[in-house]
Formats: sequence, C-alpha cells, structure tokens
Amino acid sequence: MLGWGINVWRQTDQRGTPAHLRRGFIAAWEAGLGGLEWLDALVAAGRAEDLGGSGYPNTYTLTAGVLAEVLSAGVPSHTGPDVIGDDYVLPGGWTGPLHLERATFAECSPDEVLVLEAWDLS
Repeated sequence: MLGWGINVWRQTDQRGTPAHLRRGFIAAWEAGLGGLEWLDALVAAGRAEDLGGSGYPNTYTLTAGVLAEVLSAGVPSHTGPDVIGDDYVLPGGWTGPLHLERATFAECSPDEVLVLEAWDLS
C-alpha cells in the first residue's frame, strides 16, 4: 500500500525503544499519499517539530493539546491522489479508522510533548 502508518506515543520510554515494547500508546491510523499534509502544515506553523527520518520512520513531536485540536474533527483529511496497487484501490484522500487510547490520552496535560512516527507503507 502506498501511504503512511501514523503512530503516536507519550515519551515514557527511552528513544529507540522498539514499538512493540513501548508504553504510553496514544493513537494510530493509516492514510494514503498526502496523509502528512496536516503535519507539514503544523511544522511550518511552528506547532510541531520534524526530527527527520527516512520514512522508516519519519519522527515528529507535538504537544497533546495540538493533537487534541487536530483529532477533535477526527482523522486529519488530506488531498492525496487515488492510489492503484496490484490488488487494491484507495480513493484520493483516503484515511483508515482512528485507534485512540482515550484513557491514556486523557492523562496527558495539554503541554505534554508526544512523539509521532510516520511509517512509509510502500
């Protein structure tokens, strides 16, 4: 699939801890091409920080307050193109369902810095 797998965690573990061993999971969803437009806009506005990466993953930070604002309308929309693969078709702007750990997210103060990883799904 062409697109992005997005995962958000609290910074409760040391950097480099494998995803399956982390605590503090907040949210996850998938998005087609263009699925990082919202995040690029936050970085450009100084509301998130791009820590770099090669897509395996790209790493960002943003506060819980900013994420709450973004997710208040559901999974962020985007204007990505249609994606036609060998055995699938995703319409332009496709996003998968949001998996949100509400109790863990509710524990975060609005100024708590969260880690967001965007994995290239190609």
